[in-house]
Amino acid sequence: MHGRVARGHDPETLLFRTSPLLTAAIGPLLMIGPAAPEVLPLVTALYLAASVDLALMFLWGFGLGRRMGAGLLAESLSGLVNLVIGPVVVGVKLLAGHELVRYPDQRIGVRR
Repeated sequence: MHGRVARGHDPETLLFRTSPLLTAAIGPLLMIGPAAPEVLPLVTALYLAASVDLALMFLWGFGLGRRMGAGLLAESLSGLVNLVIGPVVVGVKLLAGHELVRYPDQRIGVRR
């Protein structure tokens, strides 16, 4: 499908193959959405989005375990492994020098 226009069943195939990425983006998007009209503070929306994304990671791993036909224990273990991946990635980013999100009113040099 690279280098040509998607025709026939190609769009369906593309959506099927990218569905894990699309479904992983829906939860955080829906949680950050209320921050735009200031229904929720941005930082609260970001932490809520991260929580929803972790839950989706567990469900994704659990669903993969079910699809493989594994038992309940293996399905749960698959979900837990996926659940652990998220905080490990965040931890690596923090160790690499990235900072946690500060509340907007705690930024240095910002006056209201």
